[in-house]
Amino acid sequence: MTVELRNTIPQDYKALSEAIDFEWKFSTYTKESGLLIAEYYLVKCLNGANHAVTATIDGEPKGIVVLKDTGPGSIDVSSRKKELEEALS
Repeated sequence: MTVELRNTIPQDYKALSEAIDFEWKFSTYTKESGLLIAEYYLVKCLNGANHAVTATIDGEPKGIVVLKDTGPGSIDVSSRKKELEEALS
C-alpha cells in the first residue's frame, strides 16, 4: 500500500464526495441527492481555502487536507458551487 499527498484537482471531487458521503451518511437521508450534498459540502470547504492536498492510497483519492488563512491566494470553486446549488434547489 502506497500513501501519498498531492495537490487536489477537480477530478478528485467525485471520489472525495463519496468518502464524505460514506462518513456523513448524506445518502441515508436522501438517496436522490446524497452525493450532490456531499460534493456541495466539499466545495463549501474548499471555497476560500488557500491550498488543499488529496491523500491517496495506491493512487486513489481517499481524503483531503484543506488549509485556510495561510497566506495570499485562494481556490476558486465558484462555478462548481453554483452548479451544485442549482442542482440542489
